[in-house]
Amino acid sequence: SQITTLKSQGTAVAANILTGKSALVSGTLVNGSMANNGALSSALNAGQSFTIPAGYTTGGTISANSLSSQTSATATAAQILSGQTAFVNGIKLTGTMANNGALSSSLNAGGSFTIPAGYTTGGTISANSLASQTSATATAAQILSGQTAYVNGIKLTGTMANNGALSSALNAGQSFTIPAGYTTGGTVSSNSLASQTVADALAEDITYGKTAYVNGNKVTGTKPLSKVMVALGTGTSFDLKTNYATYGLSTTAYQTLTSDNFLISVTGIGANSSVPVNYATEPNYSWSSSTGISKTYDNLTGIVSIGGTYISGRSHVTTFNYWANIVVYLVY
Repeated sequence: SQITTLKSQGTAVAANILTGKSALVSGTLVNGSMANNGALSSALNAGQSFTIPAGYTTGGTISANSLSSQTSATATAAQILSGQTAFVNGIKLTGTMANNGALSSSLNAGGSFTIPAGYTTGGTISANSLASQTSATATAAQILSGQTAYVNGIKLTGTMANNGALSSALNAGQSFTIPAGYTTGGTVSSNSLASQTVADALAEDITYGKTAYVNGNKVTGTKPLSKVMVALGTGTSFDLKTNYATYGLSTTAYQTLTSDNFLISVTGIGANSSVPVNYATEPNYSWSSSTGISKTYDNLTGIVSIGGTYISGRSHVTTFNYWANIVVYLVY
C-alpha cells in the first residue's frame, strides 16, 4: 500500500539528477547525467559575454573588468579634436585640438607656409613656377661670358666678352676702338704734346711770321725772309716731286708751294702760216681767237703746267700760228 504509493511517485529524469548520483523515480532507479560544473567565474571586458553551461554549479562570480583597465591610452584633451570625446584610462575627455579645415598656399622661392597646430582635412601647398618668379629681359649676349642667370624660367649661360682692363696712349690723329663687351675700366690717354713734337729748331731757324711746335711749345719764327730763284728751264711741264734735288728742294718741300712760286719769262716769239699773207688780196684779214699764257700747280703731284704758249689767228683764207718760247723760274 504505502510502498506501492512510493513506487508510483516522482518526475525526475537522468538529466535532472547530478551525474554520479541516482534516484528512484516512480519505482525505477535513475542514474543522474546532469553535469557538475563546480564553481563558475569570469572577468568580462566591455562587449564580452560568458555562457553559463547547462548543469549544476556550486556558484561563482562573473564580473566586468574596470573601465580604466579597458581604456588604457595616452591621449590628452589637446590631442583629441575639439568638440569630440574619448575615454582615456577610464576617464571621459573632451577634445581641445583646433580643427583647421583645408589648408592651401602658393609659395615663391624662399617663401614658407606655417602649418597651424591642430587637425586639417588636407589641402595643397605648391611652389609657383620658376618662370613666374624670374621674369626678366636679358639675353645670353647681355650676360658676362661664363656666368649664368635665369630669365623667364630658363637658365642662360652668358656670351658677353670679358675684355678686362682697357688702356691705350694715343698720339695726335690716332684713335682707340673700344671692343664690345664688359670691361673692368681702364684709361685711354693722349700722349703729351711735348712727346709728339720732339725737335730742336729755334725761333731763328723758322721763317719770320711762321709758327712751329718744338717740344710741346709753339714757336714763332724770326728768321728774315729771303728768296731763291731757280730756273726750271724751257718747256710746258716740270715735275718738282721727282726732281726736287735738282731744283734745290727738300723731299717734301713741293707740298708747300703754290702757283705764285713760279715766274714765266718770254724768250722768243715765232709765227708761221700756210700761205703768205697778201693784204691786197686779203681785205678781210682779221683775228678769230687768241689766248694768253697760264700756269697751274698741283702740290700733291708736284707738277707745274704752262698753258697758252701760242696764239692762233685766221684771215679770210689763211691760218696763222704764233708761239712763245718761255723760261719757267721757281721762286722760294
